[in-house]
Formats: sequence, structure tokens, C-alpha cells
Amino acid sequence: MEKNTTGLAMMKKETILSELKDRSSIANAKLPDHVDLEVEHGVLKVHINKPGENMQEDSAAFEAWIVILKYWMGEKIKKVELNWESFDVSDEQRRHYNRFLYRVYIFLKLFPVWFTVATEKVDEISSFSSWLAEEDFVLNEPLNEPKTNESEKENEQHIETLFLNEYSLLKNKLGLTHLYNQLPVGVFRGKVNSYNAIFPGGKGAVDLWGIDESNSILYVFELKFNNKKAGIISELLFYVTLLNEVCCVKNGMFKIDDKGNSNVSRGIHKLTGRKFEALKGYFLVNAIHPLIDNEGIVSLLNEGLSNIGNVELGRLFYEYDNQALKLKNS
Repeated sequence: MEKNTTGLAMMKKETILSELKDRSSIANAKLPDHVDLEVEHGVLKVHINKPGENMQEDSAAFEAWIVILKYWMGEKIKKVELNWESFDVSDEQRRHYNRFLYRVYIFLKLFPVWFTVATEKVDEISSFSSWLAEEDFVLNEPLNEPKTNESEKENEQHIETLFLNEYSLLKNKLGLTHLYNQLPVGVFRGKVNSYNAIFPGGKGAVDLWGIDESNSILYVFELKFNNKKAGIISELLFYVTLLNEVCCVKNGMFKIDDKGNSNVSRGIHKLTGRKFEALKGYFLVNAIHPLIDNEGIVSLLNEGLSNIGNVELGRLFYEYDNQALKLKNS
């Protein structure tokens, strides 16, 4: 560990990793490539070199790594400052970059006490948030039958189909009255078409989602099968904060492009023309990154989410073996 001239601890990335391993007792812990990290005067400085990457990739999943380090490093990190590379990008990368800026804007709302952005990025976030407030944005609604996978191939789509077919698993656990899959999360300015897309994901969707009608709760599930990427945090945070604006917040930034779709199998009619009293998101996994396999991580995320409404996260672990699917501890 280095010392500055005032005697305060300064840590470079390799020292942060060593401290992380010691505190978490995870000997094979790793930090992401393409993310520069250092701690100075109790401030964790995070620099994202590839903000145009998909948010589930370690190189762009800043929320995940900030929460991981803030939790495990304890008193060593009093504040966090985020910076990133700004660059000219292609249309597709631009959409990832727009979503990155939105995620930064939301993270500032979640953790205003200890999270900030570098001084040179303040105006960029301010301009972006003003643009969001001034324009009308819509999510695309599902038009076709939901994707399902009835084969025995072991992949996430197959597991998703099993949960959909074995509806009672989540119904009995959480009290769901309806369960659907593949809720689109493409965001468009004004009208849904490829030219107006501002975020990636015109074909992207929330894996599973459901409703508890009696208690007016919307449920969102980020399903992973044999996938231990830390980016699951960034994905689920994006989904719940986006859908909170759509389905819970009065006069939220986004709404569903309701075309009066009569395809009730997609469930979109359950979301339009109403607001839910609560939103709950779940990591639905059979395995999880060792650094986030901790209730303390979820508690820290929920502290932040309480600043934007009645939104909270949880974890559900499942087992899958020889076509048999069951929830653990249920």
C-alpha cells in the first residue's frame, strides 16, 4: 500500500484487489479489465474505458463493481467518483452509450451521499437528464407470441420456458397471480422505429415478469443459468429502475407505446393504464458471482433503491437437474 505525503493510504488497482481478497476471503477474486481503479483520500476513483459496451460485460458494469467494492472495502471507501471515456461511436454503440449515461444518472439518484461523477462529466450528465425530461420516450410493446423453448437443450431460454410452464413455483413462493416472459425494454423517442431507438434492446426483453394483483406489485426476474457474471447487478438495476418509471412513478420519464394490443398472452394489457404500488426485482439464478453471493450486497442496493420509490431486490436460487426444476429453500 502506497502512502501520499500526508500519510493517508493510497491504493492502486493491484492493492485494491489484494485488499478485496483479504476482506472477502475469496482467493481467486478478480477485478475487471478496461476499468481503472484507485483509492485516494478514501475516494474510490473508477474510470470506465469502454462505456459503449453492453452493460452486462465486466468492462461496462460499473454499478456492479462499485457496489462490490463499496460493500467489501468498508471504511476504506467513503465516496466513489466515476469517470469514463467520451468518444465518437457508431449508431449501435451510441445506444449503449446513451443507456450508460442513463444508468449513471439513475445511480446518482440512488446514492447521492457517496456517489458522484468527475467534474468534467457533470455537464454531460446534466444535459442528458434535461434531454430525458424534455422529450417523450416510449417502450416498444410485444407484438408476437412469446419466445419459448420446449427442447431439452440446457440454456437460459429453456429454463425460462420451464419456469413459465411450472408457474406454481413462483406463484407459491411470491403470491403471483400472473406470470409472463419476454417483456421488451427497447426505448424510443416519440415513435417506435429503428431510427428513433435511443437505447439498445429493440429485441431485448426482461426474461420473466409477473404481477400480484391483490397487492399491486410488479415482479421482474433476471434469470441466469450457469452464468456468474457480476453484470447481473447492472442488468437488474436497469430493468427495475426503467420499469419503475413506466409502471410506478406518476408522470415517469417513459411509458409503454400502447397500441391496444389484443394479444393477451403477452400480458402488456396488465401494465397499461395503471400504476403499481411496489416493484420487486429478483436475481433468479442457479449460480452467482462469489463477490455478490451475499445478502449485504442486496441490502446496499436496496438502500439506494429506497430513494426512488417502493422498489427492492431479492435473490432466488433454483436447481435444475434432468429436466427437474425447483426453488431452493422453498
